[in-house]
Amino acid sequence: MAFGFPNSILAYMLPKLRGSAKQVAWAEKIRAGYLAAMAKHDADILEALMHSRTMRRGVAHELRRQGRVFEWIRTRPDASWWIDHRGMTVQELATVAAREMR
Repeated sequence: MAFGFPNSILAYMLPKLRGSAKQVAWAEKIRAGYLAAMAKHDADILEALMHSRTMRRGVAHELRRQGRVFEWIRTRPDASWWIDHRGMTVQELATVAAREMR
């Protein structure tokens, strides 16, 4: 499960990737890896929040910002975008995405 949804449901919520058949096949694997990494990142933050009252105060705003960035990433429809950004950590990808969102 990712983002609280079974993987089969999440797949219907993602845009169909655009590009050649080879690009789309490759980008789908890249995107799946990032989606799993983003879900783990979210779960790790929520776990930390459950154990730290001091963290809770300043984190709500950051979580909303990160949620917007992650949603923007999830909705990238071009296979080439995923291919061009392969190999980055989730945080690196989020930084690049936040710049591209502006």
